[in-house]
Amino acid sequence: MSMERLEGDRAQKTYRFLRIGMIGAAVMLAVSVLIERFVAQCWQDSISGYYYTPVRAVFVGTLLAVGLTLIVIKGEGLEDFFLNMAGMLAPVVAFVPTRNVGACFSVEPDPSPLIPGSDGALQFNTAVTQSLHNNMTALIIVGALGLIVAYIIISVDQGGPMKAMRSQQVDPGTKRTFWLVVVVVAATALLLWLWDGFPIHAHNIAAIGMFIFLALASWWISRGETKGYQKTYRAIALAMVGSVVVILTLAAILGDRWDHSILVLEATELTLFAVYWIVQTKDHWHERVRSPAE
Repeated sequence: MSMERLEGDRAQKTYRFLRIGMIGAAVMLAVSVLIERFVAQCWQDSISGYYYTPVRAVFVGTLLAVGLTLIVIKGEGLEDFFLNMAGMLAPVVAFVPTRNVGACFSVEPDPSPLIPGSDGALQFNTAVTQSLHNNMTALIIVGALGLIVAYIIISVDQGGPMKAMRSQQVDPGTKRTFWLVVVVVAATALLLWLWDGFPIHAHNIAAIGMFIFLALASWWISRGETKGYQKTYRAIALAMVGSVVVILTLAAILGDRWDHSILVLEATELTLFAVYWIVQTKDHWHERVRSPAE
């Protein structure tokens, strides 16, 4: 019995620290951006634009850490699918650089990533495209291997691959999520290798998709038993959607008088996501592993 309680305690602490680690990663990105801001004495046009500054390593590392955490933490019902999708898109945001390089640097990037004579547009030279294809190909291969390993584990637990897909013991949501992720990984691979516009559009598509799935996760979890936090989750989801409408409307009205609308929008969405994650961490703080007898 003591061993069961010890294992349960370890699992609970691992779960808690994994969730706290996600918040720590987001805070580290915010701190890194602020440090660059005080050194450069100006703001980039977007958080993604800090990819071209000394923030790059923290920016990429944070997105990878967030993506991994979103995938490995099991959500409730469709929330798990939404979190998995957001987690898969996070590395794409990191690996495919934004086209808007910006103009605020504490140290000018050398060689310059800008198209000569352009107004902050990214030059897709050999170094950029080779890095993009290397990183994305590695991501797709590892994602595919992860799916194979997951399928093998489920199959072993259920006594064979065919039994695994027919077994009533495997949660229907898990089956649905598994096959949807298979489709997404395959579609991403085809787009990377066949679509010439992938380097140009993938960053924005992935970033928008990631925030959409995070908003959907917050909305979906508000429909379940969440210890009285349903209204909070719903408010967060509505705020994530509403802030997009408000900020983009203001950007359209103000035009060139407001250069940092995307930066404000991204910061707002990340802050709301952090609030969602903190609330959910508190919501699940006292959950524990139960033995089959319980």
